[in-house]
Amino acid sequence: MKTLEEPPSFVKFILATTEPHRLPETILSRCQRFDFRRITVREIIQRLSEISKQEGLQITEGALLLLAREAEGSMRDAQSLLEQVLSYAAPGAGAGKAGAMIDESLLQEILGVAERKVLYDLSNAVVQGDAKRCVELVADVVVQGWDIPRLSRELVEHFRNLLVVRLTQESPSSSFSRLLDLPDQEVGDLKRQATELSVDTLLDYFRFMARGDEEVARSAYPRFALETVLVRLATLPKAAPIAEVVERLEKMERRLSGGAGHNRPRPGGEERAAAEKAEREGQPPESGSAENGTEEVWRKFVAFVMKEKKILGSHLEQVRPLEMPPGPLKIGVGERYHFTYLQDPENMALLKDLARRFFSQEVAVGIISVSSRNPETKDGLQPADSPKTRNDKGGDIVKDAVRIFGGSVTTVKREN
Repeated sequence: MKTLEEPPSFVKFILATTEPHRLPETILSRCQRFDFRRITVREIIQRLSEISKQEGLQITEGALLLLAREAEGSMRDAQSLLEQVLSYAAPGAGAGKAGAMIDESLLQEILGVAERKVLYDLSNAVVQGDAKRCVELVADVVVQGWDIPRLSRELVEHFRNLLVVRLTQESPSSSFSRLLDLPDQEVGDLKRQATELSVDTLLDYFRFMARGDEEVARSAYPRFALETVLVRLATLPKAAPIAEVVERLEKMERRLSGGAGHNRPRPGGEERAAAEKAEREGQPPESGSAENGTEEVWRKFVAFVMKEKKILGSHLEQVRPLEMPPGPLKIGVGERYHFTYLQDPENMALLKDLARRFFSQEVAVGIISVSSRNPETKDGLQPADSPKTRNDKGGDIVKDAVRIFGGSVTTVKREN
């Protein structure tokens, strides 16, 4: 207690924590704070090179890079690995070993890790879609006694590095040192490999490899798990560039907009123009072309929905479109069973999402109850000259309401 209350000048108290935000302000205000960070690969290489020169060890820069990688930001671990190399090359270590030049391949043999060339060979086989080559390379790694889970982790890091290089290929070289803790030679190799790959493709590779690495780490048979992951990667469909996808969607939208007309004639619309032209030329208007286009688009939409959710598609087969995009999608439903199902909030949300995906635009969807007694009548409404329409509808106001809202009148109560 005396030491704590009145510490001598040579005593320094050190409090280490990974959660400084949980310390009370009264303690933080009385401390000098030092935030520790990982030591960069370049700094570790520089320090190991100095030690090697002092110890008279002949070692290549590639071998120093491998030592720095294995240390994972820890200078102490890097120096411990260098001690193993010094013991290997020390006098009396064995014939041909003392004073030998330690290069990358020899260091890989000492540490039992896969060489960097294997990462590039495996990733190239994945990019080329050569699943057979992937399995053969894994077999070679197993024969040489390298660690499979470690190889899997290095592949995850390799695909991440390719993605970062692809994203920052137009950036100045200073940004690479901040995002990629790698020597210039390896950055150049990554650039050459990433040039022909899209960002979306590399993103898929990284995501699938990261998930696969978890399977390899948990598996009792890591070799088989890694082979499966690499085969899946090699057979993965290549993602199309965003610009190409947007161009396809725009073409589809133009095609749908051109072929999908409205069922109901609108003032100044194409049907009215065709009627006026036919009247001038003394020919009947071609009113069926827009309807045929609408029916064709509707059939394709129903088929699309059937693939996503069969039960929803089966309900759509029993109804008919009243209006199609590029305006709102209005669906006329005659049976109460179909009407109740389609009006369900969950089913309506799914229908809107599928319509957005099919028509490549936000689509307002409306479910309208129509009469099913006269299916031949347009929009399912009763003909205007029926007794009920003529006697009970109460004049033009009700007729206009029925025409606008697409319903049917069952009874009309008149107020005296």
